[in-house]
Amino acid sequence: MEVEAQSGYGKTVLLTVDDDAEVLRAVERDLRREYGNRFRVLRADSGEKALDALRQLKLRNDPVALLLVDQRMPKMSGVEFIEQANAIYPEAKRALLTAYADTEAAIGAINKARVDYYLMKPWDPPEENFYPVLNDLLDDWMASFHPPFEGIRVLGHRWSPQALEIKSFLAGNHVPYQWLDVEADAEAERLLEGAPSKKLPLVVFPDGEQLEAPGALQIAEKVGLRRLFAHWRPLGASAIVPDLRPRWLLRFFAEQTCDEALPRDKAPAGSFLRAGRRLDVVLRRRSVL
Repeated sequence: MEVEAQSGYGKTVLLTVDDDAEVLRAVERDLRREYGNRFRVLRADSGEKALDALRQLKLRNDPVALLLVDQRMPKMSGVEFIEQANAIYPEAKRALLTAYADTEAAIGAINKARVDYYLMKPWDPPEENFYPVLNDLLDDWMASFHPPFEGIRVLGHRWSPQALEIKSFLAGNHVPYQWLDVEADAEAERLLEGAPSKKLPLVVFPDGEQLEAPGALQIAEKVGLRRLFAHWRPLGASAIVPDLRPRWLLRFFAEQTCDEALPRDKAPAGSFLRAGRRLDVVLRRRSVL
């Protein structure tokens, strides 16, 4: 069974993990009934799939408030899963679901894996044996929760020339971003764990999409800037796109290969000159007003 998301994209996540399909559905049902209007409920039928889901959530910067995990699962026990999940979401509350026979292991896990609580199966009625414990855990989590940054994040080395170019482009076009130094920021290390490769600089967008060592045009297309010039033309001969407003006009010059080399004396002032070839690129941001 794949990790499944319920409606409510962007809400804080409650993740439950169990290899028993019937128990997993029951936990999900009870969580959704009590917390579905405030949280997004995710489920996974194995520790491996749950870890993959956490890495994806980390890339999107989605907060995770609770990990509710069955202790006895094949390949990866609940304690083993929580130990690895702590490296991705150390601030999430952790609870084990356990049968009476596994009580001793659950008690030991409180110290070993920093488990916050263990719940016995079955937990009926949930109003007495389930929700009061989770309410306390979620209240504690909310008390120390700081909403994450929701814009673009740029990961790289402090003195990387390409990282400096990316930051300058974003700042110059008034696009909010967060800089994460891979040598000094633990958050950057956690984000890189979920990246397909380690190529830097890495630009991570709010939807989780990543661009490795991107150029200005790649970033511009992703953040919603529109190209109005496909070929060079004299200054002032710009084509207007009706659904874009002048207040969002952003202009920059990019090196590209044109069909014909332009004489130096006819090139627009301020554009780049590279082997006699120029392209004046004018972009507009789509207005949301």
